[in-house]
Amino acid sequence: MKIQHKKVLAGTAAVCATLALILNQTGAFAKVTTAHAHPPTAAAIVKKVTDSKALAAYLHLKPQILKRDLKHHMSLLDVAVKEKRTKPQLLGELSVLVRTDVAQAQKTRHLSAAETSLLEKDANAMLGRLIVNTKVATHKKAPLSGGLIKEVATILHSTPATVKAKLRAHESILQMADAAHLKESVLISDLVSYRAKHEKRHVSTAVLTKQVEHLIVKK
Repeated sequence: MKIQHKKVLAGTAAVCATLALILNQTGAFAKVTTAHAHPPTAAAIVKKVTDSKALAAYLHLKPQILKRDLKHHMSLLDVAVKEKRTKPQLLGELSVLVRTDVAQAQKTRHLSAAETSLLEKDANAMLGRLIVNTKVATHKKAPLSGGLIKEVATILHSTPATVKAKLRAHESILQMADAAHLKESVLISDLVSYRAKHEKRHVSTAVLTKQVEHLIVKK
């Protein structure tokens, strides 16, 4: 009996070791640990809230109707006013949705109280600009090349991932620069210099300046 028991234990240990190897190879363990290592950004929270069915329901609209209105260059505030909602009411509802989503992230990502508080604060700070943005629905991807995004991140002392996340949350490069207390003229000058160095064909400084001015304000 003792020998048989030892064989069972040995077999169980072998199975556990095999499962551990499979999980490591498939990255399953990495996914679990990554959830805490990489908490959601405020920009991701805001985007999720503005795309939510809950917001559409609050405005007494079907999600597809809300998206249609936004595609016609209406801001969220325009839509809210049309549906008899005031600016404070809209901001209040968005803040509630943000709080709910952050609370969910706190549970699933095991965020600390400090991380949760900062995430909610940063998300709420974006709402004022978001509701007056008339290009919420038309913005899909960053209007910049990968190299230029890296350059913007360097100038703003940020990271490409953060810049992309803010662009997806409808924040322009110029707004990011304002938040970083960087003058528009300095931002334009640096980006024009970067473009001039990496442009394959000759383009005048005047043309590059116009292109950069378009890129930094485009949402």
